[in-house]
Amino acid sequence: EIVIKRNENGRPCVINSDIDFSISHSGGFVMCGAVKGGRIGCDIQAEKNFSSGKADSLAPRFMNEKELELYGTAEDKSAFLFSAWAKKEAYIKCAGGSVWNDLRALPCEKLPCRKIERGGKRAFYAVCIGEERADKTARYGF
Repeated sequence: EIVIKRNENGRPCVINSDIDFSISHSGGFVMCGAVKGGRIGCDIQAEKNFSSGKADSLAPRFMNEKELELYGTAEDKSAFLFSAWAKKEAYIKCAGGSVWNDLRALPCEKLPCRKIERGGKRAFYAVCIGEERADKTARYGF
């Protein structure tokens, strides 16, 4: 019997099992992932049509100084913004945290994010896989 409940941060998880899963949806895009014997977090962000002013005001709310520097020189600022958010949310889901954590503290600028295009829309997605070690620390990677 598989029992799914939410943890203290609202993340769904399988109880008394070594199976973990993650689900994300945004703007008509859906993704899910599962892993046995580890942790997984996935996120997909459909690109929204923000004005450059709105995007510029959102970026400092979740990007650290290095990411803001890269964002400022990005050729496609919209892609950078939605990719950065997807990477950070995937990491947080994998670690079991909350999106209300200080996202600026997560250095995700070097982590990969992929783009998908369907029906004239773009979305950006990331997957983070983690493993718990014998000393109860965790290692996460994309």
